[in-house]
Amino acid sequence: MDTREWFQACEEGDFDTIKKMLNTGFDVNCKDDGGRTALCYATFAGAREMVDLLLQEGYDCNILDKEGHDALSYADIEGHHDLLPILNRI
Repeated sequence: MDTREWFQACEEGDFDTIKKMLNTGFDVNCKDDGGRTALCYATFAGAREMVDLLLQEGYDCNILDKEGHDALSYADIEGHHDLLPILNRI
């Protein structure tokens, strides 16, 4: 399993793939070429349950992409304001 599959699964809410990858020790904080993490993909898509899962798995909310955005920024930019309180708690 590779990082492309990881990011796609996070964006699409594919919990089966995510859980399999987490069970193999996959790094939840890995980045794509733009510095975006799985939590960025999940918040961009508004995938609340995936955001919850990633946070439970120890995701670092302070990671910035190459443009200086974090998951909180993506949630705000995309209008997923229901995610802001969850991300602000961390």
